Formats: sequence, structure tokens, C-alpha cells
Amino acid sequence: IEAGNLRVLFVVGGNPLCALPDEARQRAAYAQLDALVVLDVVRTDTTELATHLLPAAGQLERADLPTLLDAYQLAVATQYTPAVLQPGASRQPMWRAFAQLGARLGVDVLPRGVDAATATDETLLAQLAAKSRGGADAVFAARSGTVHSGAVFGWVHERVLDHGRWRLAPAPLVEQFAVALAELAAAADAPQPLLLIPQRQLR
Repeated sequence: IEAGNLRVLFVVGGNPLCALPDEARQRAAYAQLDALVVLDVVRTDTTELATHLLPAAGQLERADLPTLLDAYQLAVATQYTPAVLQPGASRQPMWRAFAQLGARLGVDVLPRGVDAATATDETLLAQLAAKSRGGADAVFAARSGTVHSGAVFGWVHERVLDHGRWRLAPAPLVEQFAVALAELAAAADAPQPLLLIPQRQLR
């Protein structure tokens, strides 16, 4: 943002003003944006700075199907849950907001053949559930969730680890550390910054 390369920022269900360091610098940077668009279900420090605030449907106002946390379960399972309440106060699902924006920009956001004007949460969830072992009909019909296996063990060794061992220091990473440490040593009077924040890697 400060370099002028980023002019519009979308914040989806997050509060970077509190999650990232140097709040004063963030506020100054956000003020330079042409637009700060925030989609959320609650008021946050970041929504207060938004130039455009899009209220999204809350958890009870939308149908749902887990697509992330199920990767950490011991068993292959999922659970479809319908909306409990109708969205109030002009709230709408996040996918519809992006689909409408995409339509105005001439970009297809939704899967081919899905019309944002007539689609529902179930329309999109059915496409996800269709890829499951039991199919969409089985997933939607299982009111308390569906389980397609017992606990699965051993897949890390079989599918992830080369030669059954962890490589904690691969050569390219070690080389990068050596370069970084050399640069630090050359700038002895410089403050010691945080060098590395690893991303969460499933593998």
C-alpha cells in the first residue's frame, strides 16, 4: 500500500488492524487506499475504517458444509447443516456479494452454469458434496452427518514422507538461512528483525 502498488483491499471476515503489528502505520496505509472493502458479520476495528462495508450472512443464516476442518479429522466425514434463520438487515452470503461484483466486472466467479440471481447456498454446496464418496444426495440426507470410514492411520508415512522420514532442513532452506545470516552480520548496527514466519504447511 505504501509503495502505491495496492489501491483496493478486500478484508473477508478478518480484523487485520488488531491481528497485525503497528496499528498506527496500518491506519495511515489504509487511509491511502482508493477503497477498503470489508465483509463481516460483526463490527470490528477494521469495519470502522471501511470505505465499503458489506454485511455478510451470519453462521445461522446460511447453509454450511465443512471444507477445511474436515482435513484434520481422524475419520472421513462431513455434515451438511441448513440455515436456521433467514438473513436479516439486507445481509447476504459472501459468495453472492463476490458473484455480483464479478458480474459487474465481466468476470465469472461462480461455477459454470450457476446464476447468482437464482442460486442458493445449496446450489454451491451440492457441487462440493458431489465430489464426496457418498455423493450430494447422501450428504444432504444425513441430518446428523455422514461418516465413510473409521479412523485412518498411516497415510502420512505412505503419501507424504519421502523414505518415511521428515526433512527438517532441506538444502534450499539452509542456503537461504545462510544468506540471511550473512546479511545480518554485514549490518551489525541494524536492529535484529524477525526473519522468518513459517506458513502453515499441511505437508
